[in-house]
Amino acid sequence: MTDDRTESLIREALAHEANRAVDSAPLRAQLLRRAGRPAFKRVPAALTAAAVAAVAIAAVVVTPQLLGGDPVEQPAAPAAAQSIDNSTLVIAGMDDDGWADAVLLARVRSDGASVVSLPRDTLVEVPGHGQARLSEAYQLGREAALDEGRGDEEADHRGATTLVDTIEELTGTTADHYLLVDTSVVGPVTTAVGGVEVCVNETQHDPFSGADLEAGKQTLSGDQALAFLRQRRGLPEGDLDRVVRLQAFAESLFASVGDARVSLPEIAETLDGHVLTDPKLDVLALAEQFSTWKRPTFATATIPIDDPTAMVPELGAVIGVDEAEVREFVGSFLDGHSDGGDSGEHGPGEPRCVN
Repeated sequence: MTDDRTESLIREALAHEANRAVDSAPLRAQLLRRAGRPAFKRVPAALTAAAVAAVAIAAVVVTPQLLGGDPVEQPAAPAAAQSIDNSTLVIAGMDDDGWADAVLLARVRSDGASVVSLPRDTLVEVPGHGQARLSEAYQLGREAALDEGRGDEEADHRGATTLVDTIEELTGTTADHYLLVDTSVVGPVTTAVGGVEVCVNETQHDPFSGADLEAGKQTLSGDQALAFLRQRRGLPEGDLDRVVRLQAFAESLFASVGDARVSLPEIAETLDGHVLTDPKLDVLALAEQFSTWKRPTFATATIPIDDPTAMVPELGAVIGVDEAEVREFVGSFLDGHSDGGDSGEHGPGEPRCVN
């Protein structure tokens, strides 16, 4: 037998050694995080717009006239800029470590938008980098650019184009633009719009995400709004349920931003510096497009899942998909020819209930 002090020291030493054990998954994550957070450019505060889809689409377009002050001078869009109507956008919510936490493909029309969610853990082929989770594509591209000696801004755009190339390869759909949003602004944005109404089927108390939700309808803002979007532990379908939450949250956020009582200047200030777009995206044209929406249609769907619990060496658990099936579904849904959406049944202005 050892005395209490000696036993305590032994336990501390063993714990220390255990903590030093190498696990390939965290090591891979550490290597991908080495480049740090993406240095998102500042977006003129006179620009923001309707939320096209929570976290990732929580880029709110506010035209200069709505700000009530002197408009901020905005450089003319490049001559090569394309029309926004019927454009396809890759939209992603980026977490603090530069991982794509939410990924969507949106088709913007004159009367609304169709949005397809791509689960972050989907197994994909990242051009030039091999197999990885979809969430890793941006950071793999950014890291490669930094290794070549590129600056932060160029590396950010390399990461974005790598994510876009990966999504195009998976879905067979060409994206016209990309719009990346730092998810840290989701809480402040929901506070700025006075909260977002959601509905959950069962009471949820999750210590990992911080979600503290009662069954039924409730209005969330700040940290609880972000926790609602991040929770996946304790949900029947895990990350897939989280994707459905994102879609439902997006619908409610979209409606909230359209409320005349919302402080659009406050939203603009909140988003400033937290958005990354491609050089050809004409944000003013996007704002004008959204401003014409009176009673927009907002269709959401998730790509077909082949194996939600697939295992891949060196990657661990991933979501397996059939690329041919994904391509057929996405093409049909974005063209408005599929009824396989996730919107569910809920009354006008009512949030749909989710897990």
